[in-house]
Amino acid sequence: MKAKEKNKNIKFGCYIYQDGLRYKDVLRITLECERLGYDSIWLKDNFIPWIQDYLISRLDNNNNNAKGRSLPKNQYSQHELNQLQQYQEPPESRAMLECWTVLSSLVSLTRKIKLGAMLVNPYRNPAIVAKMASTLDNISHGRLELGLSAGWYQKEAKAYGVAFPSGSTRVEMLKESIIIIMKMLDSSNNIKNNAYTKLSFKGKHYKISNTEFTPKPI
Repeated sequence: MKAKEKNKNIKFGCYIYQDGLRYKDVLRITLECERLGYDSIWLKDNFIPWIQDYLISRLDNNNNNAKGRSLPKNQYSQHELNQLQQYQEPPESRAMLECWTVLSSLVSLTRKIKLGAMLVNPYRNPAIVAKMASTLDNISHGRLELGLSAGWYQKEAKAYGVAFPSGSTRVEMLKESIIIIMKMLDSSNNIKNNAYTKLSFKGKHYKISNTEFTPKPI
């Protein structure tokens, strides 16, 4: 295969950090990406901004590892303070638009760009996630992209009253979620003998029982 032909398989997407963005900002970025020929845009499935919180936690970890104790904020280095200042967010700009709602609204305002949900966390039952994904894929004529995550943002989970088990448990939950979602989105599990195929799965954390799942994604 010629190099030029290989390059046709390279696709570019835009990961939109919607921290502090208004809806009109997300729409403007999305429409510009479509105009420029991007393959996809992605929104993250978070409920509160996390860039500053993540940076602070990284600095705290670095200081703890280096000095064996947590430093007061007034003892950060100037470089670290500059980093904090760069991501400092005033309270009025800590808005966070919900991922799936925004993607649904973008369907009718775009024509061909793919719409992705990134870091979909175990806040929802995976069967519900599969239903949401299939519905949005049908509405958008096959333009939905889905990226799953085991979750990491404990502060967010606690703030929204969502359980946040250990890392190993969340990985187990993610594995079961993938099995359920793939079963439900699999177009071969559709209509057989003039009846809808009913799906079942029983795991340690999730189960579905004789579940009808239509429509399938496009």
